[in-house]
Amino acid sequence: MLYFGGIKQMSRTVVLLAVSVGLILFPRIAAGCVLIQRPTVLDAYNDAEVVVIARAISVEKISEGSPMPLNASPVLSTVMEVQKVFKGNMSIGNKMTFGQGNGIRCTWVFEEQDVGTEFLFYLQAPPDGESTWYESGYTRSNRTSNAADDLLYLNNIEAVRGKTRVSGTVSFDEDEPGQPGQKIWILGKNKKYQTTTDKHGVFEFYDLPPGRYVLEPELPLGWRIDRATRGTATVANPERQIRARQVSFVVKPRQHAAIDLAFVLENIISGRVVDTHGKPLFRVQVELKPLDADNESINFEYTDEQGRFAIESIPPGNYVMVVNEDGKKTVDEPFGAFYYPNVTEQAKARVFRIRAGDNMKGLRIVVPTDELITLQGVVRYADGTPVSKATVRFKAAQTPGVDGDAIVDTNAQGRFSLRILKDVPGELHADFHAHSGTTAEIIGAYDYANCPQVQAIIKQTGRAQIKTPALKLDALHDHLNLVLTFPFRSCITRR
Repeated sequence: MLYFGGIKQMSRTVVLLAVSVGLILFPRIAAGCVLIQRPTVLDAYNDAEVVVIARAISVEKISEGSPMPLNASPVLSTVMEVQKVFKGNMSIGNKMTFGQGNGIRCTWVFEEQDVGTEFLFYLQAPPDGESTWYESGYTRSNRTSNAADDLLYLNNIEAVRGKTRVSGTVSFDEDEPGQPGQKIWILGKNKKYQTTTDKHGVFEFYDLPPGRYVLEPELPLGWRIDRATRGTATVANPERQIRARQVSFVVKPRQHAAIDLAFVLENIISGRVVDTHGKPLFRVQVELKPLDADNESINFEYTDEQGRFAIESIPPGNYVMVVNEDGKKTVDEPFGAFYYPNVTEQAKARVFRIRAGDNMKGLRIVVPTDELITLQGVVRYADGTPVSKATVRFKAAQTPGVDGDAIVDTNAQGRFSLRILKDVPGELHADFHAHSGTTAEIIGAYDYANCPQVQAIIKQTGRAQIKTPALKLDALHDHLNLVLTFPFRSCITRR
């Protein structure tokens, strides 16, 4: 049994959000854009004009006192020296100057600490008359320390050219080094193939006949293949191709197949969160809080519209379950923090002892919630025309331990309905953004440059966010016939 302590396990939503932010701020994460399916080694080689190993030998940086570029790196360019040539009109010792990505697209951004590092590059040559190279982020370019799969083929390319190849890496986390000594089986029609990963965690098979296959790795007890790992062109549909212990794929004549595997723990705790009337609660955070000093894992999920939650791939250890961990009361979580089963002190909480392979389903968490009240009404222009797609906002008065703000959009008839915490007063208003010019054209919105009344408000306030006067509400009871009115007639001609 292999156990990797300290692996951080996070909500899938959080992971996707973190990746999205990372792509903006740090475009080169491991190898280019992490959400883009990687080509096979053969496809990357065939599509590139130049394939080389190059070492970073120096960088040019921005001058002292200059503003930091959008890509958050002080490096303007990086000089590389070619160490080995696999393809293209290059020679060992040639110098290559690489430009920087802008921090928005996938083009690589180099750092000063990259000096001395060797990279395997799959590149397109610069346009005629230009000498600066760029790594697009869409290939298999990588540090050579992470390119063992590619180098196995490239260093032996003349001997194996034209043969089918199935290759990939095996690891217990996609950001961890490959796992050596891992048995891999490929099941074909009437035949079974076997190999073992090398010291870099890489496996490869040559000369498999074209056809459909199933790859089956040796898995420790309580682990499964992770569907969320970065895909390759071979595994373009993980939901259909990856099962818990197998990957299905196709080998085409004279082509390669690339299958990179990461394993995750196969365990789960799931259940439902409801109020005292049995109504499911949506967007409630349920967290497993580790008790072991060496366990820094983060394990939480939010309930769906049916109040269901499922926390998976939990590192082994002792945990308590906490609901609404920050303790702040909101419309979605109208209660303070508490532990399972419905106790406010951690010392009295049930301890969950989680192991690989554990399956705990059907937990029912009943939450005694604070009372909510309903705000309903309509948003209109001064001439009575309803305002669709306006944003209605309730801004709650500041109350310790409470975030009572709420927001909703109006429907096609200008009507709205939202829930707020009872006894938390505040103000209610509606607003919309008065787009104009090119922006309005691109998003298909009305061009408020043609509305003198709105332009006068923008000139007066300096903002394109147009608001209704606010209504003060005591939040003691439901308000079902509210009217929010913009102080001008509708500029939009009905069609």
